[in-house]
Amino acid sequence: MILNTLEDYQKLKTAHLSHPLPLFDSVLMAAPDFFEVVYAINPFMKDKEGRLNQVDKAKAQREWNELVSVFSKINLKTKTVNGVSGLPDMVFSANQSFPFWNPQTQRYEIVLSKMRSPQRAQEVPYFKQFWTEQ
Repeated sequence: MILNTLEDYQKLKTAHLSHPLPLFDSVLMAAPDFFEVVYAINPFMKDKEGRLNQVDKAKAQREWNELVSVFSKINLKTKTVNGVSGLPDMVFSANQSFPFWNPQTQRYEIVLSKMRSPQRAQEVPYFKQFWTEQ
């Protein structure tokens, strides 16, 4: 099911599934304190002339705050990993770990990523520490 609206999310929360799974009540985000483009590991990081894109840090912070606000409005808690200097891509927090419901253990578990790029691989220990402390 694709959740496009708050109503879609509410329907999913009350749906009677043949194999019900616990719904998540929180999202993981990384603070954009150190978000910038200092290297290119995909084509979206450069402009048409091949230069690294520039980040409007104030805009990035506003957008991050707005996203936190939207999550709050739909009753999702925001768990935050602090950004780390020198790791500007931590804001893309869906990449470093994969939380999932394990029906055998009846609890959430985490798979840590093996990031392809050396720059992103340095982020994983910070997410491991975060999940260990939860």
